[in-house]
Amino acid sequence: MSDAWSRPVRILVVSRPVAGRRLKTTLQSAGYEVHRTPSDDDLLGLVTRLHPHLVIVALDLPWGDAEAALQLLLDRAWSGALLCFGEARGDVVGTNIPSLPLDVEDAALLSIVRAILGDRGA
Repeated sequence: MSDAWSRPVRILVVSRPVAGRRLKTTLQSAGYEVHRTPSDDDLLGLVTRLHPHLVIVALDLPWGDAEAALQLLLDRAWSGALLCFGEARGDVVGTNIPSLPLDVEDAALLSIVRAILGDRGA
């Protein structure tokens, strides 16, 4: 996927390895540039280096606190889009961040990612 400047649309997935690989495979097959990390360690550093258009954060991070990671990005007024993955416990960190179920089908994943990214997506 490319925006008006012919740069790839970048997505950062913060997730357990198995779920992260699945998301990466699905999103890469649709043409997105996807980066994965299994924890929220240095999340701001990764976001600063990669400049992702979308960050997908699993709510069941084995090494970190997903809600704290999301709140960190919100507190820094990060300009990209956010999407949660997993079992949401109500309104995630008091925002309107969309959340996908763990068993989301590939077509549904791509549909919501495209809706979130708007003209930057496919």
